[in-house]
Amino acid sequence: LVSVRSASSEILEPRSYMTASIWKNQAAIIIFGGRSQNGSLFDDVWRLELFSAKEEQKRDQLAAKWHKLKTPDSLGYCPSARERHATVILNDEMFLFGGIGIGGASGLAPPNALEILDLNTGAWQLRDTAGEQPASLPGILAHPIGSSAICLVEATGEGIFNDLSILRFEVGLQPTWSKLKLDWQSDWTMIPGQRRYQFSCCDESGSSLFIFG
Repeated sequence: LVSVRSASSEILEPRSYMTASIWKNQAAIIIFGGRSQNGSLFDDVWRLELFSAKEEQKRDQLAAKWHKLKTPDSLGYCPSARERHATVILNDEMFLFGGIGIGGASGLAPPNALEILDLNTGAWQLRDTAGEQPASLPGILAHPIGSSAICLVEATGEGIFNDLSILRFEVGLQPTWSKLKLDWQSDWTMIPGQRRYQFSCCDESGSSLFIFG
């Protein structure tokens, strides 16, 4: 845990149902969106600078710092304010999926398009995808798999298990969606039942997914 002190004039407003993703390249946490205490929705992006390994020894004398990212329109596009969405960072890009906006869960992004933030420039863009794009319903979860794929977990309301989808990136090709086939080992109790708003995480290698609640 990091003790965040008011080392900057920029202070993150209290909020819930936002996302917090680790930007490994810069040893930072990126916050997007969420719901305010009065019920309004955010569309802002914040960066929390963490301690480096060298600074860890003197952490009591240091303060982690919040910075609000300036995100100018890129080709006229910025994502709408939302909550209960998912974000994941690969290299220096943050990918945004699903959520609930002011008008509900539909129409947050064009069909078959990815909402992507360049963390170095603060510019948003839309990128077309191939394959069967998941519905990206509220409560969706996203996890990086190495540096070239993203795994999405969501409850569609159909069937008794959550859907798992993989988004793969290859040089020179459109990002491509595919469904992940589960091995149920001839025993359906070996697959977690359908659920929403659970907590999940991947191990460092991205080879295992852990689900809680």
